[in-house]
Amino acid sequence: MNNSKLTFKKITTPNEMSYAFIIRKDVFIKEQNVDVDLEIDGEDDKANQYLLLEGDKPVGTLRVFLDLKTRSAHIGRVAIIKDKRKLGYGKFMMNKIINILKENYSPLRIEVESQLKVRKFYESLGFIPVSEEIIMDAGIEHIQMYLNV
Repeated sequence: MNNSKLTFKKITTPNEMSYAFIIRKDVFIKEQNVDVDLEIDGEDDKANQYLLLEGDKPVGTLRVFLDLKTRSAHIGRVAIIKDKRKLGYGKFMMNKIINILKENYSPLRIEVESQLKVRKFYESLGFIPVSEEIIMDAGIEHIQMYLNV
């Protein structure tokens, strides 16, 4: 992967947020058949939103809910467009957000609700299952995982 052309940035404009929604709709609604009302859940204004750009093209997104009272962060809606998967972009994006959270808020427990099919991806980043309990969300099997930083 040539990540010199990749930029990970916090979303600061409505236009940037529209790109995140386009990616999420393509990945979650079109590809995975998640109901639009579950995907667009009304919680986005409570989260920090991020985009991954390849040059000036949006290719990935995620959101982070931060709770400094409990020293925790929840990363969700992690999505990379279909033709950019298996290129290391997801790992690049996750490493960036983990480092941002670690540098600015450590000690912190970072949580994800991983789709079961990508559990090994999160394990490769150091995430550990909370338990082996499978959670059904939008008809997709998930497992809760965490990483302490």
